[in-house]
Formats: sequence, C-alpha cells, structure tokens
Amino acid sequence: MNGPRPFLCIADPSLRDFVGHHFSYDHAVAEAAREAGFTPLVLGHRALPEDVARQAGALPCFRDDIFAGLQGGGPIRRRRDDLLRNRRFAEDLLAGLPRDLPPGSMLLAHMLTKRQMLGLARVVEALPKHVTIVALLRYQTEFYDDGLTARAFARLRRAVAGGAKLRLASDSARLARRIGRLAGLPVEVLPIPHTPPELPPPAPPQGRALHMVSLGNARDEKGILEILEAIRLLRAEPAGLEGLRFTLQANDAVPEIAAAIDSFALELPEQVRLLRRALSPEAYAALLAESDLVLLPYWREIYEARTSGVLPEALGGGRPVICTAGTWMADELALCGAGLLVADHDPAGLAAAIRQAHAAWPRLAAGALAGRAFCLARHGGAPLMRALMAPPPPPLPPEPPRRVQVFYPWPDFLGRSAGASLRSNLMAEVVAPHVEELRVMQDGAAPTTRRGNILVEALHERRLIGLAKGLTWRGLRLLTRPLSGAAQQGEVLFPWLHLQRMVDPFFRRRMERLIGGSDAVLLEYGFWSAPVLEICERLGVPCVLTAHDVIEDRVAGSALLRRLTEWLERRALRRAPHVVAVTPGDAARFAALGVTAQVIPNPVDLGAMSKPLPAPPRLLLERLGIDLPDRPFGLFVGSRHPPNIAAVAALREVAARMHQELGEAAPMIVVAGSAAPAEEAPGFLALGQVHAMALAALYQAASIALVPLPEGTGSSLKTLEAMAAGLPVLGTAVAFRGLAVTQGEQGLVEDALERWPALLPALTADPARLARLAEGGRALAARYDHRLVMAAYLPLLGLAEDAAPMPALPQLLAETPPFPARIAARPALPAFSGGTLPVD
Repeated sequence: MNGPRPFLCIADPSLRDFVGHHFSYDHAVAEAAREAGFTPLVLGHRALPEDVARQAGALPCFRDDIFAGLQGGGPIRRRRDDLLRNRRFAEDLLAGLPRDLPPGSMLLAHMLTKRQMLGLARVVEALPKHVTIVALLRYQTEFYDDGLTARAFARLRRAVAGGAKLRLASDSARLARRIGRLAGLPVEVLPIPHTPPELPPPAPPQGRALHMVSLGNARDEKGILEILEAIRLLRAEPAGLEGLRFTLQANDAVPEIAAAIDSFALELPEQVRLLRRALSPEAYAALLAESDLVLLPYWREIYEARTSGVLPEALGGGRPVICTAGTWMADELALCGAGLLVADHDPAGLAAAIRQAHAAWPRLAAGALAGRAFCLARHGGAPLMRALMAPPPPPLPPEPPRRVQVFYPWPDFLGRSAGASLRSNLMAEVVAPHVEELRVMQDGAAPTTRRGNILVEALHERRLIGLAKGLTWRGLRLLTRPLSGAAQQGEVLFPWLHLQRMVDPFFRRRMERLIGGSDAVLLEYGFWSAPVLEICERLGVPCVLTAHDVIEDRVAGSALLRRLTEWLERRALRRAPHVVAVTPGDAARFAALGVTAQVIPNPVDLGAMSKPLPAPPRLLLERLGIDLPDRPFGLFVGSRHPPNIAAVAALREVAARMHQELGEAAPMIVVAGSAAPAEEAPGFLALGQVHAMALAALYQAASIALVPLPEGTGSSLKTLEAMAAGLPVLGTAVAFRGLAVTQGEQGLVEDALERWPALLPALTADPARLARLAEGGRALAARYDHRLVMAAYLPLLGLAEDAAPMPALPQLLAETPPFPARIAARPALPAFSGGTLPVD
C-alpha cells in the first residue's frame, strides 16, 4: 500500500431528489471516481430521502440548496441574506468533509451560484494546499456578477497566488470565456459526466408511430409551451398526428406552466402522454430507450451558452434531437449527432421540423448512431475523471464575438427616419452577418421585433418609474429655465439623458443582464455610458462608443448647462475603451481631450437610394396623392430637428422671393419629412411625413437637393443620401461638413442665402451643369456606401474585416461531414432592412 486512497468529494447542495440532473451527475462522477482509484464522497442536501441517498451514495449535509434565499425585501436585506447563505454553505461543507484529506484528494463543488461563491473562497482558504478544488460554474454570468461574488473572485485570485490548487471550470466553452472575464482567472471546460447506459438502436419505423419525447421537469425555458403549441398545430393539419406519438415529462412545473399543461390535458390527443411525476433513474433511462427523437426547443436567452444534460444523454444514446439554433446545443449537435435546428420561440417552426424529422427519419437515425461514439468520447464519467486528473489545460484561445449588444438611446431604431437611426441600422446590417445574434435595446415601449438574426427590444419601463421620471423632468426644466431661458429650455434634455440613467437601479439591473449575456457592446451616444461602461469593465466585455456628434455644441443657452453637458460627455469618452467619431473634426476635438477616436463617417445605403421605381416618378406620386406642378423643383428632406426647422424657414423665404420675381416660371421648393407640417404657399409645398415609396419618387423627380442648414454637428446624412440618389446638391458649408467636396465638382456651397433666389433658377435652367454635379456627387457617395464604411466596426469588435459572413445553417445535420472534422455550425440569417427611406 502506498497510503490511503485519495477522496473525490462532490459538494452538491441541490441533491435532494431525482428532479433535474443532480442525481445523475453525482452518481456518474462517483462511479467514475471509484474506478479511477478515488474514494467518492457525495454531500447533498439535508432533506435528501434515505432511498435517494442510498442510490447516490450520498450523505445529508447542506441546509440550503443553491437557489435558497430571500426573494423580496430591499437590497440591504437581500445582501445580508446572501451573506448568510454563503456562510452556511462554507460551514456545512467544511463540517461534511473528512478532517484529514489524503494527498491527491479533490473537491468538486458544482452548479454554484452567487449564494455559494464567497463561501467557496472561505473553503479554499481553509483546506490544505495538497487538495485540488474544482468549482464548476454552469449558469449565466448574471448568477455571478454581484458585489459579493466580485469579492469572492478577488479572494480566490489571492488564494491561487498563494499556492492554492483551485481550478474554475464550466461545461460550455461559451460560458467559460464569459465567466473567465468576470473572474479574472482561467476557466476550463469539463465534460458532462452523465450519459445513458448502452441503448439499443430505435426499432425500424415501418408499421409504427415515430416516438418523440421531452425529458426532464417542465419549465418554460425548456420549451414545454412551444412543444404543446406545436402539437396543437400538427393536430390541426390535414394529416393530424398520424404516424407520431409524444411522451412529455410534465412534472414539477410552476403554477403558470402547470395551468397551461392542465389546459392542454383537457384536449389531450390519444397520441400524447403526459408524465406528471418525476421519474426514477431507471424509468428515465427506459423512456429514453423507447424514444426515437428528443425535443429540445430550449429558449436561446437561457441556453445560448448554458448546457443541458439531456443533450449528451440523447446523443450518447444515439437519438436524434430537435434543438434551438445558436445555442451550445447546436454546437454539440454539429459535432457529434444528428438532428434539426429550429428558431427560438417558434412553435410553427418546431411543428415543421417534426414533420421533416418524420420524413427524413432513416438519415437522421443513421447519423445519430454514427455520432454516438464521438459523443461518448467527449462526455461521460471517465472523460470527466481524465480531465480532473490531468494538469489544467491552457486558457481557451480568444474567439470572435457570437452575441453583440447594441444600446440605442432613442425609441425610433426601427424607423430609420432620423440620422442616428439610419446610421445604427446600417451598422447593424454589416455586423449582423458575422455574428450569431445582434441584439438592440432601444428606449421606449415598442414591441419586440426580430428581423433575421437582429432582435430589437425596448426598455418598457415600469409605470411608476415613468411617472417619477416625468415629474423629475418637469421639475428640472422649471429649475433650469432661469439659466437658459424659454427659447433654449429644451437644451436641458442633453444633461438629463445622462443623469437619469446614473440613478436608475432598474435600468442598471437590465443592463447587467444584457451585457452579461453578450460578447461585445456597441454603445450609440454616451447618454447611457455611466452604467453601461461600468458594467462592461466589471464583466470584461469590450465596448465601442460611437459619438454621433459633439453634444456640448448643442447646449448654447446656458454656460452652466453647457459645462455640465461637457463634463458628462467627456467623462464617457475618456472611460470608453474604443471611441468612434463620425468626422475628422470631431476626432480632432476628442484628441485634444486625450481621447483617441477612430473616424467612421456616416454612411449611405447606395443601393436603397437608387432602386428602380415601379412607375415613372411623377406618375407614382400622383397615385400616392401628391400632385406636383409640371416644373422643376428643389427638394429638402428633414425630420423635426431645430437646424432642419430653421432650414425650412429659410427655404420659405427663398421660395417667396423667387415667386415674386419669376412667378410660375420659378422652380418650386418641396419639403418632405416632419421638419414642417403639411402646408402650401406660392412656389412652396411642404408634404409632411411621406411614405417610403413617395420619398423615393421625390428624389428621382427633383432637379436638385437643397440643404441650407445653419448649424449641425457630426456629418449630414441628407447630403449623402441626395448624392446617392443622383441629385446635385446646393447647400451651406454646414451641409457638406465632414465630406471631401470640391466646389463645383461634387456640390455647390453657398452660405449667403440671399443669393439663392437667383442661383436656384439659373441652376435648374442648366441641365448639363446639374448632370456634372450629380455625377460627381454620386461618385463621392459611393465612397461612403455602408458596406464599405461600416466594415470598420468589425476589427473593433474582434471580427476580421475581410472575414466572410457565417455559412448558412444546415437544415439536416445528419448530412454534415464525418466526425470529428466538423466545426460548430453558426447561422447566417438575413440582413436587417428597415421599412422607410432615411430622413435626418
């Protein structure tokens, strides 16, 4: 004998019954540890029944499971409760461990949350340094991003520096990278130990129904409601449920889910069986053996990086699966199995996949059996023990971001009717094909919209929060009125946009959840920078701040408000790891502050601005109810923005003077957009907001674009849009800001608006000159096409600028290349497209 056998101690506070995979996980690890020469010791919950404890080889130990804790109360009460749970975890674990652990012993504490991490740090500090502690963290980062866990990670880093043998681990590479950023320690990836016993292959399908199962307790995030709805949809089709049968585990559901299951049970088809009680391990294995296919339409927001033990059990049993695209399960399926991928939250897609699986069953079954051996080589008790006994692997190599989060501070992202909305949309169009998902969080209360792999959500703030903010806003305007006067009272909006987010705890919690589930952040404007940048720093998530303009320039009525706005804006710029400016002038101003900014100018969608119309432009306008006189006209397009409103006022004067001097021979001036309400005067027509098709027709029918902007920051999208549409442009110097325009070649610059009444008729009477200007402007606009300009964001996000978009997602993974040469499939979904042409 060379001394006592080392222990493998498994700490699982949630081992209290057969629900979930705690029992199967612990039992598989304990058996593999025994075969590897360890003495297994499983420590479970004190409520563990004797029969379960006997089967698991476990001892009752912990007073709390991993989710026990105070749900209500204020933050101070919850923090004190979290401290209590951490202290009890450490006390119970230290009391349950053998006093003298032999050299080579290991402690595996798995499925921990923030209510155990500080306790784990205490245990690591207390145990002798010849004991290896492995902490398995397998939940989303929101489970580990509180202040107590930050303290725990700091203590763990100090313990490792002092010689402690601590290994942080996850069972998902996606999670490992995110938790590693949060912890400041490498996080390795461990196999999932529980796989099924040797299962016979499914019986031939001839003469029987295809048996599909949903395994595990019924939870909404596991797609149980989508499965029930898919069965309803299938039942309503002409073929009904013929050739199909379903067994669904429906146990331990929360009241809302249980009510939905009860409602479904009232109309239960004979082809569906609901199991309302938890299954023993033997009954669970028997159900898997009876199955032909396993349904896993899990919610992507939960399982994008998080794992599920059901998947390796299904793949290890040679069963095909249907699971959600863009998740850890999709990665595993592409490597070692066969099945179909469906969109997130899509009962109709799930129903179609079930029909497709039934039709393609021979290929699916063959692919699943072919991949079984590779799955068992990756997952199982023996692979887990080999990983634990081997030296820690090198840190995971960096990976391009899969999920990018955009924060947009206005409620009009989908509108594309303002310059900021258009720029952000065009940026999203370019970035989205290179990632799995691009999520946008905008202000306001618009419904959630998905277009391809772009998800646009709104804040939907609580009613009381909205009321409180409304009262505070009105009070702030009253207080600051003496500073700026009534004429410029709206300027207080800009510091308010910063300040309101600094003190909003609900907003901060929302940002923590979104950033924690992202690999990179794109922050449009700096208004939300205080919480967003702090959270990005804490979680280690890279962030790119785009300064659409210099906000302090828009506050001129009060020196005090301007200084406050300046301080808030500069604070954001200096804190952001990457800053993007839209003009070289803005970048130079930021450089004077010590901020290096990359210039990515405002782009234009060249293709959208030159699409052919279904009819001649004037005829199309007539059909849309816009009747224009048969004479040349200049076009101004703008939203209700102070510089645009001032430009419209100047154009009214120009139109009046031209009409006074030339009468009906003078060119008309037409205004489109919300910069002016619908009105008509001699030589002047304001249309108000117009349909996208009408705006496209106006661009093609006009003789010239007019942009008499008196002021502005950033660069003017309306000028580029007009050039891209093939219109010559007459404007003030502000209209061409940030653009490399040579006078008379790409545009005409004239700041003296009193000259316009003579200049505009002369231009419209010279088609050759207009054509030369239009040609030069179009060539200039081509250099600003969004596909070229917005590609500069890709390297800032860690994406190769010349990388091809992600390959199309295969429908039938049984047809993917042989093992193990596959790589995880990543979907390329349709690019984002807006509903209207842009107006800035």
